[in-house]
Amino acid sequence: MASARPSVTDVAAIGVFEGLGPEALYDCANIAVRRELPRGLVVFRQGEPCVRFQALLSGRVRISQAGQEGELALMRFVGKGEPFGSFGMFVDGNYPAEATTVEASVELSWTKPDFLELTNRHPTIIRNLVTVAARRLATLQERLREITTLTAKQRVASALLRLAQENSGGPALEPLAIPWPLTRNDVASISGTAVYTASRIMAAWERGGIIATVGKRISIRSAADLVNAGDTADVKADRRATQRP
Repeated sequence: MASARPSVTDVAAIGVFEGLGPEALYDCANIAVRRELPRGLVVFRQGEPCVRFQALLSGRVRISQAGQEGELALMRFVGKGEPFGSFGMFVDGNYPAEATTVEASVELSWTKPDFLELTNRHPTIIRNLVTVAARRLATLQERLREITTLTAKQRVASALLRLAQENSGGPALEPLAIPWPLTRNDVASISGTAVYTASRIMAAWERGGIIATVGKRISIRSAADLVNAGDTADVKADRRATQRP
């Protein structure tokens, strides 16, 4: 894993440093470390001490959390410009989850004392961190709403669309691609369904030409068809059930 000092341009690409002037960016870059991470690397494990503030310059990192039986559940994927795992330094000092690269990535990081000193010198960083935390909380609330109000098909459709749009940075030409490996267990975890249920739903959509899977990489051929597929038999059955005397 090669490491070096990042440039000011590197630091400016990280969201938590948005709004900083050239001198402040140079201050941040001067004490940072730029590290290349190979695919499949466990960057940190759940419960380990959080000793650095880390952010992704490029690539993709999978964030998973262990349950009581030790199984890992997918929580989210981190993309370029995002911090990951580092909020633990502001809570109990430990990483709240495990982080693994799903493709070759580049990380910028600062030691905990250095980063905390940067937040004192440049309060804009704290405001940006609050924004990041608020957005993640909103995403978690939306996922909770989906689990409590949507059918399994709707949740799987929503999860796939969200991941594809995160990769494209917003609306894009179809097909929408999720270019990193995604297992059926991943889809089940992030949509709040059983693995068997997610597999059955996605197999039907593949047969219908709505999605395509090459290896473990999924593409959505038609976002409109995927949304419509989520609002079919399950929803009609739910409606019939509520109309029974």
